[in-house]
Parts: sequence; structure tokens; C-alpha cells
Amino acid sequence: MPDKVFLDTNIIIYYYSEDMQHHQLIDGSLRIINPFV
Repeated sequence: MPDKVFLDTNIIIYYYSEDMQHHQLIDGSLRIINPFV
């Protein structure tokens, strides 16, 4: 389960992984992003 889920006005949901190493941006497609890079 994600630690935090944010829902913005554009229906973009950010899932933050438990270790906070990656987050998944869901806006019709799934992309894995490393915010620490």
C-alpha cells in the first residue's frame, strides 16, 4: 500500500512507495520515476 496518495484537479494520482525510492505517476499510463535523481 502507498504511504500517501494525492489527487489533484487533473485526476493525476501520485503513489509514493513505502521506501520513498520511487513514485508512480498515473495519468492514463504508468511511469516509474525516481525523484532523487
